[in-house]
Amino acid sequence: MKFRLLVASALLCIVVAVPSAPAEEKPAVRTISSSGVTSAGTGKASYGVSTTSLMVRDSQPIACYGITKAKGESEKYAYFIVFKSPPGGKDQPELQMGGGTSMDDTIEATESPTITLGKKKWGFRYQLKANGDLTKVTSETLTIDGKAIKTSEARVFLVDFTNDKPTVQVLKIEPSKKVPDLAQKNDPMKVIEEAVDELKKQSKEVREFLEPAKK
Repeated sequence: MKFRLLVASALLCIVVAVPSAPAEEKPAVRTISSSGVTSAGTGKASYGVSTTSLMVRDSQPIACYGITKAKGESEKYAYFIVFKSPPGGKDQPELQMGGGTSMDDTIEATESPTITLGKKKWGFRYQLKANGDLTKVTSETLTIDGKAIKTSEARVFLVDFTNDKPTVQVLKIEPSKKVPDLAQKNDPMKVIEEAVDELKKQSKEVREFLEPAKK
């Protein structure tokens, strides 16, 4: 009989106010909303899935991501979505989630998250099927704007909330190797910010998306 330690999907919200800002400035407020972690085992023998998390800084969505960890391997991003939104917005981003993860002889995850910013909404669907310890993935897809995308083809996406209707750009580049620990031993907000910075350094498309040239 295989031992399974399951952590049921749940909404997790971490809030951090960074105290290092000058006195005349308000400190940045960072939050992460997550569908939760489903995992089994301990240490290097652990494996699991964190299907959807959204990081927000000062009411602006920064990144949405999923994480998988196979037995004997390190965590990696199932997908990594970088956002651009209007500055100084009054609307707080919201993450609505549907679906879940089951772990038995096989692992199956289906998540249909929607990110809402004011009157704008954007959503996608993530599906994963793998063997019991995630060492062999049989299928893994993202469905974006009605199109199924294999994660073997793309895992990084840019979503622009500054348009009347959110638009998506697919990047065929590798996501950062800086990944939050499913055991939550590192600071996920710091790791995600480092991952975005790394993508900016490595990709011209990400730099131009987040830091457009001044006219």
